[in-house]
Amino acid sequence: MTNDFDLSIREIDDLLQHLYVKLKGKKEGLSLVEPAAILLAHLKNTNQSFYAPQLALFTPIIMDALISEAYVSFGYEGLESLNDVAGDIAMATGDYIPAGVEEGLSRIRGEIDSISAILNGDSTAAETSADASRKSETGAGGFFRENAWGTAGLPLVSIYNTGKTPFSTGRVVKARVEIRITGEWSVRTRHHPVINFEHISAEPNSPFERQIHTAVRVAEEYAASAMGMGGIQRIPREYRISLPEIASFPASAIQRLSGGSAGLAIAALLVSVLGRLDLHRYRLRINPAIAFTGTVDETGNILAVEDSYVADKVRAVFFSRFSKLILPAGNLDTAEKELAVLSRKYPERKLDLVPTSDIAAIYSDPRITARRKAPAGKPLLQRMFLGRKHLITSLSATAAILASLFFFILPPYVNRSIAKIELVDSLLVIQNQYSHNISSLNVGFMTGKTTIFKRFFVADFDGSEGREAICVLSESRRAHPYRVNRLHFYSFDDRGSLIRSSTYNEADVFGKSLDIAGYNTGIMMVNSEMFSANQDEEPRILILTNHSLNLPAALISYYPDDGRIQGFYHKGALQEIKKGDFDNDGNIDLFIAGYNIELEACVAIIIDPAFASGSSPKGYNYDVSGINADVAKYYIKLPDFYRYIPYRKHHYPFSPRIRHNPGGISLVVNSKGADVEFTFGNRLECTGARIVQTVTIHKKMPDEIEEVFYAGQKKDEAALAEGVRYWDGEEWVAEPTVNRSYLRHLKDHNDTLARKGK
Repeated sequence: MTNDFDLSIREIDDLLQHLYVKLKGKKEGLSLVEPAAILLAHLKNTNQSFYAPQLALFTPIIMDALISEAYVSFGYEGLESLNDVAGDIAMATGDYIPAGVEEGLSRIRGEIDSISAILNGDSTAAETSADASRKSETGAGGFFRENAWGTAGLPLVSIYNTGKTPFSTGRVVKARVEIRITGEWSVRTRHHPVINFEHISAEPNSPFERQIHTAVRVAEEYAASAMGMGGIQRIPREYRISLPEIASFPASAIQRLSGGSAGLAIAALLVSVLGRLDLHRYRLRINPAIAFTGTVDETGNILAVEDSYVADKVRAVFFSRFSKLILPAGNLDTAEKELAVLSRKYPERKLDLVPTSDIAAIYSDPRITARRKAPAGKPLLQRMFLGRKHLITSLSATAAILASLFFFILPPYVNRSIAKIELVDSLLVIQNQYSHNISSLNVGFMTGKTTIFKRFFVADFDGSEGREAICVLSESRRAHPYRVNRLHFYSFDDRGSLIRSSTYNEADVFGKSLDIAGYNTGIMMVNSEMFSANQDEEPRILILTNHSLNLPAALISYYPDDGRIQGFYHKGALQEIKKGDFDNDGNIDLFIAGYNIELEACVAIIIDPAFASGSSPKGYNYDVSGINADVAKYYIKLPDFYRYIPYRKHHYPFSPRIRHNPGGISLVVNSKGADVEFTFGNRLECTGARIVQTVTIHKKMPDEIEEVFYAGQKKDEAALAEGVRYWDGEEWVAEPTVNRSYLRHLKDHNDTLARKGK
């Protein structure tokens, strides 16, 4: 079969039947779509009645080729035929065309338009294409480059022995060569290059593979003798040879390469790429609009390729963006005959045929290569640093040492950001994130078993974007392990330096006449946390303390900015504290659960953080001057449950505990019978009570609550809910009521601010 399609309809039909059988089974790969499209396009122009049924058979296969981009390196004739045939897919599928097919056709039409512009003599398009190719071949510069790469045009011809007559198609792809220096330069030892193939499928030890090895040897010999690169053969190096344009093909569409016509292209390209390693005084650059075909021998002579394929390669270059074809002188006659036929059909298209017989002639022909000098000082610098690999190794090692110094060795010693605090005997140690000691403080008292309470807080307390630290330690002046007499507060800045210290001493509050040596006095801490009502309010540390000798329990507030200590006192015990907007008035409150020994009842106390200095409720004797101001926002008394309900094993009562509910908050209260869970709504109204048993593990907060069932339970629970009372400043009432004494304090406070103009 020839490219003029001098075939009968019967021969075309026979060829299509063979192609369909092979394509349907995917045995030969999707690359067979190209000859099928050419035959279908010819059949479309010759006989429509044969064309329609054949198109219906090939439509699914053509769609697969378009979606999988198996058309990427089709020749111009194949692209044009595929576009012509694929345009009728709607006719064969009932107007159904997948999105991937439309995208593939759009890319094909763009490629055809570009080639058509070249065929019609549009020099601007050709120059733009050449400029784009030139830019793509420009590698990164540098005095001691470790790798370089470049590309050159390579015509490929596919031969399909399908049917009775061979069928051939041609295309031009970019051959890419990359050289990498992989080891130290040697004075005595010669190294053989490593050659790797990427995106290329070839028979081992085939003419193609042997020709590539020959091209590498010829290029290195020329670079050593003509370009002053004698040392190139003493450097371990790797050559990576690939055809990137076929990388996106399906595996079944890549055919094996045979023959040795790629030798000239690889040899010419290698000399140019070797020049980009910057080891010489000048560089040779190949015109990017040139394609090569031919074979080289060991001495650099260019030998003719099989003449029957030359016409197909000329056609492939003619219908491409390349404007010159370098070929062996022995193939010039055949090439000129084919070019004459094409030029008569497309007179605007110009293609230059450049015959050559020696590799050296390529680099002396200005139509093929351009010589460019390197900067004047660069060769001198390169010779001064001939052992650049050692220099780079030394610099890299120095950089690694410096990086280790700055990132791993120095930071533990120069970093002053507080990360954690440890207490060792009487020594308070502040450390950074690398566990390196920033500073230390001897607290002046033993902190072994006698210190039952210690809390460390690390945060930005002063808004300076640094991390300050606050430490709270308890001190006991006797051996009793569960009683302490003092709380010590230490504030450190973000560099670990002590700013101030403060002390809370129960003797200063309740009188110095207490028997500090006995077992019935002291402070027991049960809770602590850092608290700030909003971003503008200064943060504080909150601590619940329970005193012995029937003294009031206290909520201690410590202010880090000035070391102030305030106390809210309550006659009895305080068990737990939570923060939140519990009465739904838009302000953050403190919710405290405890037991009042005067009332003999469990209580819930809601405090406004702005009034955390005083006591509650009014009218009860605290025997301590200065703390009888009634400042609780709400004071709630909870009824007791007297009916005895026996507990099962591991079920036993606890002091009041706070539990969060979806609709509000609840308290689990210890009673003389079973426990009772009181639930409060979003305005602190009691929404119900239920009699429960608590299940605990390891004496911690109840993990589960089980409701008790017995006759009369609902009646008892209703009575318990109705028995909740609220302190209004003068008496106990049944409805949620804000303490009037608190309201008077709030009014006096606001009046004071108004007088100060705030």
